[in-house]
Amino acid sequence: MQDRVWEIISAKINGELLSLSEEEELLQWMDESPDRRLLFHRLEKYYRACRAESKIDVDAAYEKYLAGLSKVKKRRQERLYRYVSFAAAVVVAIVFTFAGLYWDYRGDVEPKDILAIRAGESKALLTMASGVEVPLSAGKSITLQEQGGIINNENEILVYTADTLSFVKEEAFHTVKIPRGGEYRLILEDGTKVWLNAESRLVFPVVFAADQRRVVLEGEGFFEVVKDSKRPFIVTSGELNVRVLGTSFNITAYEDLHQVVTTLVEGVVRVEGEHVEKVLKPGEQAIFTVQSKQLEVQQVDVRLYTSWKDGYYMFEKERLEDIMNTLARWYDVDVFYETNAVRDVRFSGRVKRYGEILEFLETIKLTQDVDFKIKDRTVFVTNK
Repeated sequence: MQDRVWEIISAKINGELLSLSEEEELLQWMDESPDRRLLFHRLEKYYRACRAESKIDVDAAYEKYLAGLSKVKKRRQERLYRYVSFAAAVVVAIVFTFAGLYWDYRGDVEPKDILAIRAGESKALLTMASGVEVPLSAGKSITLQEQGGIINNENEILVYTADTLSFVKEEAFHTVKIPRGGEYRLILEDGTKVWLNAESRLVFPVVFAADQRRVVLEGEGFFEVVKDSKRPFIVTSGELNVRVLGTSFNITAYEDLHQVVTTLVEGVVRVEGEHVEKVLKPGEQAIFTVQSKQLEVQQVDVRLYTSWKDGYYMFEKERLEDIMNTLARWYDVDVFYETNAVRDVRFSGRVKRYGEILEFLETIKLTQDVDFKIKDRTVFVTNK
């Protein structure tokens, strides 16, 4: 494991493209301590300065560093050596380099006056069928008796229980809207669980019909649908219907994407357009293009499209602009680019979803020749 970490670090520093599993290993190693992430970043900066043509000579960089090593007290070396106990001698050299970089560059830190932009949180606005609006947030418990059902909000989950015995006006709907920088979980009257992502909206009936369970989604949501062979569950997103009996799947339908993307985790779903339909199997994804009305199916790693609900993001050769669009919704920021070329930079890796924005951006900077500047709630993306 130790030798493998060194090989991954060496490849990363040399600008080689890592596989998704290698990116995950490197990030997990750095996640074990903030110091590891910081030291890796300092090491990368030091090696960039020592780069000769297109390849870094690790041994030469180490020899160059040794010339000034006497200025670093021995106890500092030993402390860092104990902290990162790599077995291979070359890795020990890297650890000592880490030590020098830590003390040489410790003044090069993020400005203290940068606004700490935190990740999103559980918050939503519930608009009941009667028109009454109720803000929902973490730590706020409420119980509402509404004609047609009871609404409980506790532990950041909205639970709706329909009163099937009461008279309900036809076409009566509740709406849950998630702002930028928010998310929320719901349990519908049939027991179906829904995770709603930032800038999303779910409309659901006060009482499901006798022959179907239909909801309307804008934005992004993950569904775990309770089986009911007599009443299919239908999610309508724009011109597309996703019909299921019982399954787990993710739908991404942000208006600015001009696509509806359905990713199936388990079960079976039928994706229906106006003149086209496809049946998906687990691990498949349907992409419906709004303008052309075309529906394409492809095999995917479902984790790349569902990990957001589990507290992290996974990317595999994802365009930086698409990643930043995700970041903008979650952190409620605006993003600007220095050049069009920087939008197309590709990134693979795993990033914690609930950390501060600087941690998110720092992870990308470690692997790509890009830089980020933050002013208020605006992120400027530039080339290094």
